[in-house]
Amino acid sequence: MQTRNHSLLADLNIVCRQGGLFFAPPNSAWRLSGSVFEQNKFYYLMEGGCHIRLRDKNYLVKPGDWFYIPAGLDHSYSSHAQLPMKKYWMHFDLYPSDVLSKLPQLPMVVSVPEDMREEVERRFAAFSGAFYADDLTHRMEAKAEGFRLLALFLRLAFPYDIPVLQESPRELMTLLAYIHQNLSQPLTNLDLANLMHLHPVYFCRWFRDRVGLAPQQYVRQCRLETGKRLLEKTDDPVSTIAQEIGFYDAAHFSHAFCRSYSTTPTQYRVAARVDRRIHPDRIDPSETARLQGG
Repeated sequence: MQTRNHSLLADLNIVCRQGGLFFAPPNSAWRLSGSVFEQNKFYYLMEGGCHIRLRDKNYLVKPGDWFYIPAGLDHSYSSHAQLPMKKYWMHFDLYPSDVLSKLPQLPMVVSVPEDMREEVERRFAAFSGAFYADDLTHRMEAKAEGFRLLALFLRLAFPYDIPVLQESPRELMTLLAYIHQNLSQPLTNLDLANLMHLHPVYFCRWFRDRVGLAPQQYVRQCRLETGKRLLEKTDDPVSTIAQEIGFYDAAHFSHAFCRSYSTTPTQYRVAARVDRRIHPDRIDPSETARLQGG
């Protein structure tokens, strides 16, 4: 499923410029209109509310909303007239600077599920605590946390692995995103080939050469990995999950799941929840507040 681009990872770099934990009372002076920044931005709202405009779209931001604002993007923001605001923020440079623009349909805001908010906030707190220290090791830790935050945002934006290949055309990346977003629908080789305007026989060879799997192998793995996540994070019946990810019924889903993971969906769900109780995430007590918040 995962196709690693060693060249991309070798060249990838993040430089964190500033950031921290920011508080603002209702209708405060935290506002800016029609501005462009040289750095990329992360805004993650913990409590309260605020307003953000990206391009021509206005957002009434609620807790759990995590924004990625690319460098050079015209945007505006302001505090809410009646709600206070508590948010984490980070300004950062990425090298190569266009690395995220190569990802298909990358959203500029994700809604963090409640069961993941503690992890996101813990990562931001660790970044803030390390970034403002003067010694080299803490600065290295801040850089590492910047990478972790970037990876976490991309994981939320693309819940299922999308291979990033050095020579992958954008059309392939868009096709992979389409597969991930339409798992409940039939995804035949003919359908996928038509989307790419290729003959089905040539399409299958073309796809395997670039992804490392035949199209239907890739689709099945996407469906099963999605099923695993739904089993872990929801109480939906197995039959409902089977429908959501494109299996004919629960029996077909269970058979495929057992062949791939040597356990049934129900057994997997029970084991995953027991493991989570035995190894809960630990809360990082470090937290810092800064007077800036841009």
